[in-house]
Amino acid sequence: MISDLSRGDDNRCADRYKQVQQMDRRCMDDAALVEASNKKLAAGLLGIFLGAFGIHKFVLGYTTPGVIMLVVTVLTCGLAGFVMGVIGVIEGILYLSKTPAEFQALYIDGRKEWF
Repeated sequence: MISDLSRGDDNRCADRYKQVQQMDRRCMDDAALVEASNKKLAAGLLGIFLGAFGIHKFVLGYTTPGVIMLVVTVLTCGLAGFVMGVIGVIEGILYLSKTPAEFQALYIDGRKEWF
């Protein structure tokens, strides 16, 4: 009788443990999607408004592409800044058109640096 009770308690504990793990995964997924949504909005708007300087690249953690865009714009005294600005606008629109899950898969997890 005692062994039957302990097995039942073990099963209940195991079930409860699985439920808690599933809730933790959902909460982490929700938190990751909120973070991706915030980064998406920030990077998208910065790409549209300050794209020539590559600021949106720094927000996503892409230091090398950000430095390339910044240096090209500064060293050409803004002449090539137009091209960098167009690239920034295109990337900003692409960022904003993605769902948070797509954005996270492509640009945060996948580390896709250009377009």
